[in-house]
Amino acid sequence: MKRIKTILFYFTLFISLVLLSKYQLKANNIQITNAQITEKNTLEHWANISFDMSIEHGWRINTGPANWSAAWVFVKYQVDNGPWHHATLSTQNADYTMPLNVLADPVSDGKGIFIYDSRLNPGTYTSYSTTGLVIRWNYGLDNILDNASNVNIQVFGIEMVYIPSSSYYLGSGGNETNHFFTSGGNNPYQVSSENPITVGTNAGNLYYQTDFLFQLGGDQNGPIPAAFPKGYQAFYVMRYEISQEQYTSFLNHLSRTQQISRVTSDISGDAVANTYVMSNTATMQGRNGIRCTANGNGTVNPITFYCDYNGNGIGGELNDGQNIACGYLGWSDLLAYYDWTGLRPMTELEYEKACRGDLSPVINEYAWGSTDILQSSTTLTNDGSISEITTNSGNGLCNYNHSGFPMRVGFAAGPASNRLQSGASYYGLSDLSGNIAENCVTIGTSQGRAYTGLHGNGELNGSGNFDVLNWPGTSGLSSRGGDFSTSSSDLRVSSRAMGSGDWVWFLSTSSTMGGRGARTAE
Repeated sequence: MKRIKTILFYFTLFISLVLLSKYQLKANNIQITNAQITEKNTLEHWANISFDMSIEHGWRINTGPANWSAAWVFVKYQVDNGPWHHATLSTQNADYTMPLNVLADPVSDGKGIFIYDSRLNPGTYTSYSTTGLVIRWNYGLDNILDNASNVNIQVFGIEMVYIPSSSYYLGSGGNETNHFFTSGGNNPYQVSSENPITVGTNAGNLYYQTDFLFQLGGDQNGPIPAAFPKGYQAFYVMRYEISQEQYTSFLNHLSRTQQISRVTSDISGDAVANTYVMSNTATMQGRNGIRCTANGNGTVNPITFYCDYNGNGIGGELNDGQNIACGYLGWSDLLAYYDWTGLRPMTELEYEKACRGDLSPVINEYAWGSTDILQSSTTLTNDGSISEITTNSGNGLCNYNHSGFPMRVGFAAGPASNRLQSGASYYGLSDLSGNIAENCVTIGTSQGRAYTGLHGNGELNGSGNFDVLNWPGTSGLSSRGGDFSTSSSDLRVSSRAMGSGDWVWFLSTSSTMGGRGARTAE
């Protein structure tokens, strides 16, 4: 335990390296180091947390997409080795001290802060390391006493991408399954505000087809309420699908009871038979290496999970698959993760906006804006490592039509690849077509349409489940973008082959299911 001389209580500081490695080209490496409490005010009950941060391959541009990459930074704390809780940060910009060329945007609920480069860098990716970032924890709002001792803190960072406010189109005018279109023809439907959207057969309305048996397109009812996030308003979304490293870190900050709800294996006893806890198997399945030890887990205290892709029982090695997209994530797992991080689920309308931006649609396009597609090879270089790539490359390189084969997030990007070659969306997001399914909130059921876009509060209930108002169950689910097992047609931006409802989850293979969180911009 480290003693900080300038304060009255003790802090043990842990550093969370949640994101991706510096060896991942045109991807991300956020490192947070040297975190410490540098100042404490017992009259106003706040403490400043100072840390250093390095970021690789970020950007900020004011033309074209006119967007930027950012770090969503949040803090967890623990008192007397008890449960971890979410720290409430200041909502006032003046309470943050950022170095030169770094901007900080606090949020109104105090659940975190967006940090990003202030410099414009059109046409290039930038990497920088900066020291002395200072964020403020309003510990009094978290009911921490001024003289509390043995308080542990962990700082987390998730890379996000800013999606600016603009009109955009739903549907491409193509023949994708259950696609959106403007009623009276097959033209794309323009979303030009966050106002309610009428769904129906009258000319000019939004509409879509659906199947009679399962209604995988949806119930064809409306309207889509004003409160439902439609993608016109600016929002942030995770640049990558949730990785196995990120989900492991999440699991390791839950109570034992909460952990039991967030894995598939039975981990209630001291001995765990199926140690690969996401696939509920004794050996790794679906390239998911998240595991625990077989014995000595106790029955009360939380289990420590680790990535062990190579199966040698030693966690966290360079080839242990930390950056492989995390499958086996049920809808309740995803919502719990979003709640815990202070994010929210993305809607299927925001999904199409994140893919094509405000550009005119290309008929039957994929997330990289063309109909080119190349199946990734099953032969890998640097298998399971932070630099894992396939042995082939080309336009529209994508992980699809494979059996049990999720890839490292952002695997298609190379040192000189463009949008088409790296499989990136208009705004720079990776893997929106293929790899792991993008599970979103549907407009095709009443439960989905009731979603209002509230953010997670950083806390789960005692059972390990989300507790945010109007977040829908599986009846509100839409699975978009296809995955590593589906055919190319399901990977199209406007395909809604599994666009709505409980049957989406029932008909899907769990190893293919994952997602990425979002947050409304302020």
